[in-house]
Amino acid sequence: MTRLVSVDRPPDANQGDPIVQKLAQLIQGVGPDRRLPSERDMSISLGVSRVALRDRLQGFEILGILERRQGSGTFVRQLDSNGLASLLDLMLASAHVSHDDLHIVRIALERESAKQAAIAPVADLDEMYRCIYIFEHGTRVKEIANADIAFHNHLMRMSGSPGLSFFADALQISLFKSLHYRNQRWEKSAGVKSILVDLHLEIVRAIEMRDPDRAAAAVDRHFLTFDSMVVLPVKSKSKKATR
Repeated sequence: MTRLVSVDRPPDANQGDPIVQKLAQLIQGVGPDRRLPSERDMSISLGVSRVALRDRLQGFEILGILERRQGSGTFVRQLDSNGLASLLDLMLASAHVSHDDLHIVRIALERESAKQAAIAPVADLDEMYRCIYIFEHGTRVKEIANADIAFHNHLMRMSGSPGLSFFADALQISLFKSLHYRNQRWEKSAGVKSILVDLHLEIVRAIEMRDPDRAAAAVDRHFLTFDSMVVLPVKSKSKKATR
């Protein structure tokens, strides 16, 4: 006899929702643009009640993973990273994820992207050199800030990793906000243009040398330098203001 999971039973916080986990495995097995089995069949095969199943299916539909087609059934949608970007931005905002939290995510993504770019078969560095040229010769703050954003976006896509590229796209709105927020904080820092050039050149040259460890270290130095210029002074001012 098939055991049905009650919809009223809360999932273990440490284990996650077992029904969602089972349904996610089923969706992965079916693949994009394919139809799921009927609710009756899924209820039996997964060992869950139809009420509980329908509740989770609706959640996947809201996330854009599933699509109900009248008279045809429920289909797995092809995941669109650009569509996920807006959804993730809303979810991060509702979860009160701060700019500094996003910055930590960005560092991890870029460090791994730099390592992968250094060992990728083809490394297209022209766009990165174009951005560095703007750092050195640009006259408008907005132009330089946009070049900084373009440099880092290109770095994440240059990794050659579908996974890194996917998450770079999916997080593009939130990461852009994080980068733009920090750019606004260092715009008036003394000598920022020459520091921009030196730090970004170090990343590019490490990739050119095909040295993944050096590329990752260059990314770390980039962020440590700007954190010392931007984050620490801002925190110091906040402490003085509260005295």
